[in-house]
Formats: sequence, structure tokens, C-alpha cells
Amino acid sequence: MNNVEIITNNQEREILSSWDLSQAELQEIGWVDAEELDQASFFRYRGEVYSLGDFMRINFPLQNLPAEGDPFQAWDGYYSDTYFSGILVRYTEDGEGLICGRYFS
Repeated sequence: MNNVEIITNNQEREILSSWDLSQAELQEIGWVDAEELDQASFFRYRGEVYSLGDFMRINFPLQNLPAEGDPFQAWDGYYSDTYFSGILVRYTEDGEGLICGRYFS
């Protein structure tokens, strides 16, 4: 995991509900279940809308290894774009926002 590059500008992003999304964004998401949609959380990053429910939580220790030295130790979740890249998120200290980054290996 030492070959991982992480890029972030540490800009805080707002956590959104479905009510904060435009009709076009809702159609792009394409969810049918209104109850799930009302309970979901979203955010905008690099011109796209992401659902926090699509992110995998990062738990330590990973594979029974200590977190020390792991490039993902400062992050709360990830979403894989490809086998070698994806998006990372971490909650702000107050839990009201997110910091996003991209990872590449």
C-alpha cells in the first residue's frame, strides 16, 4: 500500500439530503424507493453527486495489520472507481461535513 497517492484540497463539502438535489441529479441517481431516498445522504464532488451509502467504511486494523503507516488511516470511507483508483471521504470534526480526496495506485 505504500504506492498509493492521495490528492485532496481539504475543502469541506456539505452533506446533503435528497431535498437538496436537483431534479436532474435525482433522475441520474435513479433510485425508485422513496423511503430509502429520503433517508440517504449525498455530497457533490468534482461535478458529480455521490451517495454516502455507496462508500465502504474503512476499519482498522486492515487485514489484522496496524493502522500506522497505512495511507488510508486518516480516512473514513472509500469508493472504488477502478481497481487502482477511487474516492476517499472523512467526516469533519463536527460531523457536519466531509473532506474528499482521490487515491491512485
